[in-house]
Amino acid sequence: MPIIRSTRPTLDVDVNIFHSLYPVGRERWHTVLLLTDDPGPNTGRVTIYDDLAQLMADYPIHSVTYRAADQFFTQHNVDDLWVVPVASASGIATPVEWAAGLNNLIATEGLNFYYVVATTGDETCTAEIADAANNYETICVIRNGAGARATKTTGSGSSELVWTARREGEIGNTYTLQYVKGEGNNAPLEITMTQNAQEGYDILVTLSTGPTGEITATADAVKAFVDTHPELPFLVSVQSGGAGVLSVESKGNFAGGGVGASTVDSFNALLADLASSRVFGIAHDRPHIYFPDVVAAGMFSTMNPGSFTPKNRIPQGIPPAKYTSTEFSKMRAGNTNSIFRNPAGHINITDGFASDGLFIDIQMAIDVMAHWQRIAIWDLLSQPPAGYHKVPYDNDGFMMIVDRLYSTLARGARPEWNFIVSRAGRPACRIIAPRYEQTDIEDRKNRIYRPRWEATYKGAVHEVVVTGYLTVEFIPPTEVRLGTGIEFSYT
Repeated sequence: MPIIRSTRPTLDVDVNIFHSLYPVGRERWHTVLLLTDDPGPNTGRVTIYDDLAQLMADYPIHSVTYRAADQFFTQHNVDDLWVVPVASASGIATPVEWAAGLNNLIATEGLNFYYVVATTGDETCTAEIADAANNYETICVIRNGAGARATKTTGSGSSELVWTARREGEIGNTYTLQYVKGEGNNAPLEITMTQNAQEGYDILVTLSTGPTGEITATADAVKAFVDTHPELPFLVSVQSGGAGVLSVESKGNFAGGGVGASTVDSFNALLADLASSRVFGIAHDRPHIYFPDVVAAGMFSTMNPGSFTPKNRIPQGIPPAKYTSTEFSKMRAGNTNSIFRNPAGHINITDGFASDGLFIDIQMAIDVMAHWQRIAIWDLLSQPPAGYHKVPYDNDGFMMIVDRLYSTLARGARPEWNFIVSRAGRPACRIIAPRYEQTDIEDRKNRIYRPRWEATYKGAVHEVVVTGYLTVEFIPPTEVRLGTGIEFSYT
């Protein structure tokens, strides 16, 4: 097995101390934001859910939001889930509306979360969300698309309707869409749903009829009803051939079977276009069922960023992806992560790459360190040590800054964070702090000080290359004695 190394093993961390255009939460490292276009409370604003039962009061069990949240709360020791219904004109958010939902939220409520996921299975929408999230100190976790949605055509001519699935069904499950005549109904149609034995739903569409039993629901009326009721979980939209009376009765499978994931090449191409150290792409052959992005973000949120590597973590509630070895190799080459079963029988996440090839835990550590240093310096400038009313622009003031920088590096070396190498209990770092006479004249005029620091990021063992030998010695013939010698090489 080849040794995997980050494509960018050394990085410059540029920490600018400035007033942000949006407030940033101090302790946001364990918070996951879920964007959805399902109808829900507080459109465009955050609603925080402690558990799945609380969320179910706003998002029914058949909704895509519920299914995604179920995967989140299945992970061990997760905290709250933050859910934001994005504003949408049609009930099905466009790529622009998804991105606007995230941007508007941060502009109005601030950046109080770290991980971003979304319910959409459309890769075009996913790309817009990731592109927007890349402008902020967040980690956007995305999944591959769910492939083409199932459709069903009924009627003909001016009465023709094309029904499109809102959410795909798991292969093997049966979702039936049945049309029947009503008995004097005034509404164009009524829809009832009954969960079936295959964990799918039987959907009964009852069309309105007149006093003598003739169907009075026009194709346009049915279309208008469905388009204005986005809560219908399996119907995205109805396209009609024109105004006419719908005169069809039919029954058949709908949105079940044959719906698969997008190709590995398609998702690799999307990640290549994004090429960001803040985007973590994870693929599964059934992404619309298991939500690997929500699973990964939920699992990440239970640990301190930078203190772990996604590779070899054990997610809950998701089976290994059914990809071939060739497909797994292509994903690795394209910085796509996935879910597999290792030889020990554990289900793991592969590699841990961001979409640009950087190990995602390095970007997490950078975000944490930059955040700490901004807070430390602003705290110093706002509350200088006793006896001072300001941080003076001289060697004494510079040492105050150095002390604060050192404290952040020392914190990164503590066991609970563990991303800065330490030696003899101290962080392995070097702070280059110019003395007053070494500073630039223009910087003195503008009261700017430019210290630098260097530290070694502590990575994680991803693979162990083992070479060894086995000897068998027969003494006496009835006794077998085994001896092994093994050398380990860590990367």
